[in-house]
Order: sequence, then C-alpha cells, then structure tokens
Amino acid sequence: MERQRSVVDRFVHLLSVGAAIPVLEKISSMFREAHIDASLVRYFTVEIFDRGMQEKVPVAGEFLQHCGQLLPVSQVK
Repeated sequence: MERQRSVVDRFVHLLSVGAAIPVLEKISSMFREAHIDASLVRYFTVEIFDRGMQEKVPVAGEFLQHCGQLLPVSQVK
C-alpha cells in the first residue's frame, strides 16, 4: 500500500505541474482496471485539496468530466 501511495504522490506532483487531464485519465483507468482501489482514489483527491492544488487545475469540461467519474469512488467510506 505504501508503494501505491508513493505512486499516487507522483501523480499529484504531475498534476501540480500542468498534467491534470492525463493524470485524471490514468487514475480513472487504473481504478476501472482494478489496479488501485477506492482508498487510493480518496487519498489522491484529499492530497489535491490538502496541498491547495485546486487552484492549479483547470476548471474545464474535460477536467470536470474526469472528476465526476472519480467523485462517487472518493465518497466511499
């Protein structure tokens, strides 16, 4: 699990330097293909907001579409 969190941390970094859409596409595909579970998607989402990166990601249709696919997953308790 620690290794997977490290990979998610790297995705968060890539998102912070402008690769938002490719990162969201990869996280979504990894979840659909069962390479990561809901807890890692939740961790990814929390990291984005904890690091204050919500201002660095584009608020456009494609970004919101990908977030919408992850939102139900990240709400799982």
